[in-house]
Amino acid sequence: MYNTRTHRVVYISDLFPTISSQGVESVVPYDSEVAASMSALTLAVMPRSIKLPFIPSSLRKLREIAGCTEGEAAKRVRKDVETIRKWESDDHDELPTYAQANQLSKLYRYDVLMCMREIPSHIRPPEMPDFRTLDSNGAIASDFSRNLRWLLRTMEIRQEFIKEYGPYWELKHQDWVGSETIDSIDPETLAAKMRNMLDIDIASQRSFRSISDALKAWIAAFNDNAGVFVCQTSNQGGNGIDLEEMRGLSLADSSAPFIVVNSKDAEAGRIFTLFHELAHLWIGQPGISGDEGLDARSTQDVRDNVEVFCDETAANALMPEAEFTEQWSQCDDWDVATAVDKLGGAFSVSRDAVAVRAANLQLISWVRYRELRGNFHSVAVDTQPGARSGGNFYLTTIRNTGARYVNLVLGTWLGGEIDIKDAAYFLQVKPGQIHPLASKAGFHL
Repeated sequence: MYNTRTHRVVYISDLFPTISSQGVESVVPYDSEVAASMSALTLAVMPRSIKLPFIPSSLRKLREIAGCTEGEAAKRVRKDVETIRKWESDDHDELPTYAQANQLSKLYRYDVLMCMREIPSHIRPPEMPDFRTLDSNGAIASDFSRNLRWLLRTMEIRQEFIKEYGPYWELKHQDWVGSETIDSIDPETLAAKMRNMLDIDIASQRSFRSISDALKAWIAAFNDNAGVFVCQTSNQGGNGIDLEEMRGLSLADSSAPFIVVNSKDAEAGRIFTLFHELAHLWIGQPGISGDEGLDARSTQDVRDNVEVFCDETAANALMPEAEFTEQWSQCDDWDVATAVDKLGGAFSVSRDAVAVRAANLQLISWVRYRELRGNFHSVAVDTQPGARSGGNFYLTTIRNTGARYVNLVLGTWLGGEIDIKDAAYFLQVKPGQIHPLASKAGFHL
């Protein structure tokens, strides 16, 4: 549970000691004031059919914050939609049982006791600038899925940790965050600054043995040289986010800059997204990015020039013009499709990104690009590395959460600055998983 005053986890077992033997725990937001009104209750022995004083408007608001429909809520508790509406209406006396409300709270990812008080104003749907591309009707989907909302809440938790415990680790403020605008610098110049900061030259980039090695190397450079916390979305437990909804997002803060890439994307696509989001951070325009839409942008018929700027910066950073044209000139004896394939391997980017770069540099026509695109457009499938939900839980958690962030939280715990429950909260795992996670992360306990 979450204490809104101290921004700390409060466990049910802390409030009601008799529960600890039952193994009941919660790591979701909760206001400890509710506990005072329930101090006489012992949830461990509470009949599952008991009626508690749930507040209808709170039931509704928590559902809406979580992005759940009435139908999804009804399905979870095996009731009809009309029943959910009655539970959420002040005009009816009908309320869910504790067991039913508990099932809803798991769906909403808030503690069940949150339903027993008015929801504080600071608990609201996540908000973030939306740079996603237009749909077929020219509109932007303003509603975030439940999984995307949960991801945004999780990122807020991670930023909270860095802001509070960054001084403990003497983390350097990244003054480059927000230091430019799209009017103060051009994509090529910004791309050169990026490469200088990341400290990976073209020779090193071309020496990557595979796309997987390239992704790991770039993430390490973002972490170590740029001070950016890089995370990947989790596909475990049905928490994946469709590429159509999000390819990446960034949170701009000089003390805690974060980039998240979608692990359902191809690894080459994730590399491009890293640089795209880095540009967002540099110009102080964080937000959610969707499909690059590079083909549409070739006509400059676009919604937002911020996305164009970030795409062009990423392309310049990964495929500098001089090196790209030199490599292209060596492919005169090959057909275009083969040349695109070769350069994709050389620069560790998708074939689509290579073809767009070639078209932008007028090495091929946009007509030729569109002919090629249908054959090799970079889309992620379930067989792409990292798109699976299997594998070792702890290694996957470290990869998705980000090794740098995981190490900081575990180091803060081992240093005695936070307890194991706090560590579990900041890593969004169970307390019992902290020790094996630390072992997998290389800590000797």
